[in-house]
Amino acid sequence: MNSGKVCVFLALVGVVVFFALSCSGTAETNGAGGGGKDGSVLGDGGGADGGSPCQTGQTRACYTGAAKTRGIGICHDGLETCKNGAWGACTGQSVPIKEICNNNVDDDCNGVIDNGCPCQEGGARECFTGAPEKKGVGTCKAGYQYCADGAWGECAAEVLPQAESCAGVADGVVPPDADCDGKVDTSVTNKCGTCGTVKEICGNGLDDDCNGKLDDGCDCNAECQCSGAACECHPPINQPCYDGPANTAGKGICRSGTHDCQKNGDSYQWTQCVGAVLPKAETCGNKADDDCDGTVDNGCPGEETYCEEWETRACFSGPATSRGVGVCHDGVENCSNGKWDGKCKGDRKPDPSDTCGDDMDNDCDGLIDDGCACEGAQQKECWPGREDAVFTPPATCKKGIQYCQNGEFWSECKEFILPTIEVCGDGKDNNCNALVDDGCECSEGRGRPCYTGDADTRMVGDCRDGVELCAGGHWTGKCDGEVKPGDEPCGSLKDVDCDGLTGGPINACGKCGEPCFTEDWDKPGNCSEPGRSCNGTIPDPGDPNSVTLGESQANAPFIYISVTGKNEVAKLDTVTGQKKWQVPSHGEWPSRTAVQFDYSVWVGNRGFSNPNDANLSNAVHIDYDGNFVCRADITGIARAVAIDAEANVWVGTWNTESVYKIHPTNVDATQNPPRCQVINQWNVGANVYGLAIDGRGFLWTASTPQSVKFDVVKGQVVDKVDNPWYYGVAVDKQNNVWHGGLGGGGPVHRILGDPPYTRFDTQAQDCSAVTVHPDDGTIWCSGYGDNVSKKIDPNSGAVLCTMSIQGGDSNPHGAAIDGEGKVWIPNRFGGYANRYTKDCAPDGHFAVDPGQELYTYSDMTGIQLRTITSREGHWLQDYDSGYANAQWYKAEWTATTPPNTGVDVMFRAADSAPELTSNPSSPCGPFSTSPADLTTCPQLGGHRWLQADVRLWTKKDGVKPKFSDLKVFWAYQ
Repeated sequence: MNSGKVCVFLALVGVVVFFALSCSGTAETNGAGGGGKDGSVLGDGGGADGGSPCQTGQTRACYTGAAKTRGIGICHDGLETCKNGAWGACTGQSVPIKEICNNNVDDDCNGVIDNGCPCQEGGARECFTGAPEKKGVGTCKAGYQYCADGAWGECAAEVLPQAESCAGVADGVVPPDADCDGKVDTSVTNKCGTCGTVKEICGNGLDDDCNGKLDDGCDCNAECQCSGAACECHPPINQPCYDGPANTAGKGICRSGTHDCQKNGDSYQWTQCVGAVLPKAETCGNKADDDCDGTVDNGCPGEETYCEEWETRACFSGPATSRGVGVCHDGVENCSNGKWDGKCKGDRKPDPSDTCGDDMDNDCDGLIDDGCACEGAQQKECWPGREDAVFTPPATCKKGIQYCQNGEFWSECKEFILPTIEVCGDGKDNNCNALVDDGCECSEGRGRPCYTGDADTRMVGDCRDGVELCAGGHWTGKCDGEVKPGDEPCGSLKDVDCDGLTGGPINACGKCGEPCFTEDWDKPGNCSEPGRSCNGTIPDPGDPNSVTLGESQANAPFIYISVTGKNEVAKLDTVTGQKKWQVPSHGEWPSRTAVQFDYSVWVGNRGFSNPNDANLSNAVHIDYDGNFVCRADITGIARAVAIDAEANVWVGTWNTESVYKIHPTNVDATQNPPRCQVINQWNVGANVYGLAIDGRGFLWTASTPQSVKFDVVKGQVVDKVDNPWYYGVAVDKQNNVWHGGLGGGGPVHRILGDPPYTRFDTQAQDCSAVTVHPDDGTIWCSGYGDNVSKKIDPNSGAVLCTMSIQGGDSNPHGAAIDGEGKVWIPNRFGGYANRYTKDCAPDGHFAVDPGQELYTYSDMTGIQLRTITSREGHWLQDYDSGYANAQWYKAEWTATTPPNTGVDVMFRAADSAPELTSNPSSPCGPFSTSPADLTTCPQLGGHRWLQADVRLWTKKDGVKPKFSDLKVFWAYQ
């Protein structure tokens, strides 16, 4: 910032305009220019240097008074002009005069107002007991004193110079100029000129500790968290760096370079910064900012001077010889759009002639009332106060009146009101300087620089200050015109994010939006590789480097339970028993839940209070994280839910005796709430109480006196089979149908899936829900009638063991198998769920919602869908990138999928290996075709670990898919 800017800034914080003018007394650009220009250029000769040659017409500031009075009180510079190689007289200056009492002005320029004068009782004046040149500099400010008993009292509220210190100043902040010498003492600051200890921030390519070295002493690969051979470190390369002066990168010609992180012994160190463009001397006329200070061709003839929006400067639009003479005084020029606007506001130019008898030099020629006399009873305005006082309200000053005495001489000036010290908060301009409450919290209309962004970004790169205005004596708190950090486009030549570098958010290999690294698992058939598990998959016999389906095994890590009385549904982790969330079911009286392939859930709401209201009776889709997706308006008591091998959702109703087919993903978002797409509806002539879909695509109803067999592909009823008892319904791997017998008081029984549909009754009575264990085909039922659940031999029908209810709950109501083969039995009353081993041993008692009713059953874990309706296996690979801020771009693989088979790949991410199981991100996918764009799943970003879950499935016995060569592309920032 040039000296003119410094002076104007000081004027903004309370120093009078005269002081601003005084800053220009050296041979450089004068900050007190007029008419929108940057000021006159001072020569080498004249008043101060005795007579060095100069160019005719050249002007410069001058002052012939004592140096210590320059810029104090009324004293200010004048102007001298070069003529015939010599400097002329100093015109327009104001030098000390004898103190004029009670005008509230320092006329003798000693820093004290009205010194040596008797005071008027009750009067007030500004005071400052420190060195005059310290007033208004740094933290120093004037106070005020009142006249009492004929004498001035103590100077109150002044702030005097004191020792500078960082006490109470936050780290990284510049301490105040407490000794008021115009600068902050380096003895109390760190190398960066701020308080506190500064440390190098490793990896940002900047000289944070201001020692002239980038990232010195840093291990540039500190972000890598590899341990042993668990993962591979990838040191960053092509990273932005800049070793030029602070706040020059991204300005003018200056640009960041690049450097690489290379291993050096046991640590990693940055190489030299290559390609950076640093500041150089300004080349005049090239229209470029070569020294990167934000100004083009500065210091050159005809330069365009840059200014900040909040700045003002003194100006004068009258003849130079009249500036500061008599009543003539400077005005103020504002900065607009980075340039001085050329409008001089508030300056006083010469009158054509003197106003006789006012004791003022109105024509600014250095003579008072020249050519004036009075006669008769004349009277006129007069003013004995300071020349720059204003009289327009809210100013309190008032001009006086002079009378012509004896028809010849003017009387003294009477009835005037002089400036006084500001009375804060009265809304008046008491000192008559055109500013209300001047010296208080703030003066009306005054501006000050402001910035609401991060302090570390202030005046860095493209960031710049705004202006906060004063209104009603208070700062508004609104910062107009500031520029805060923005999103810097990758590859940008501007420092938009104000971090001192250009180039934007490049990744570890210096690329924009492209991966840096590839991890390739080209031999998935080896299930002993670290981080790998094969659940129901085996090496392909014809290609050992590929995998295919083996003995079917499913992942079922969650169970979804209806909390009926609250119209909510809860999700529990089947491994830990922890409740993940509990959310509204978006209907009334929820019961059946069915888990989709992506682990989202569909809930059937029965709506008993009004089955014809779709707000109550419906089917609702809720995603993995518990968010509402859509509602299918299925009225008539939606009492059954199942999912087919194509992921279509089937809902059965009791009152309307129908089944509905719902698209798994299509949603009409134009409606409120969003509606799931209902593909079709069929009346099946039975009150549907439950649904199950076998491995051939036949849907079976839980109903009586007949169970309906329905083809989900053709969309038609195939048969109606006699069924004297009903409740829960499930199918086994032989496509047989199992029913509970509580409805009608019968036993758990089996109906063959094909004619003649023979029925087989077991020994288990009083059971409501039933399910089939995928490992051994045993039947498990919830003993709602006798409060004891049972395991049943599917061949003999014998009850193999019973399970007592844990925790004092009652009426088990629902049965489901999880991915580890354990059995879950929620209780209708009590609000808890029980877990058992395959041997009927208790294995946990987990709170869902204590005291609430859990009326829930059907495929609550999705195990029937994954092992019966559609046989599946899983190949899982966990991968440690080694970096906490990994960004996952895409995945590729090879798959062979005969008809009725498929390969789906789903991805999860977490911060650690255990959290891939206990606290993973929401799933990304499933993807059924390669490649998969992982950038569409923001939940993966920023996590160190990635898990690929490859699901191989078939709907037809003997036909299997094949999978191989998975690649993941990633980077980190």
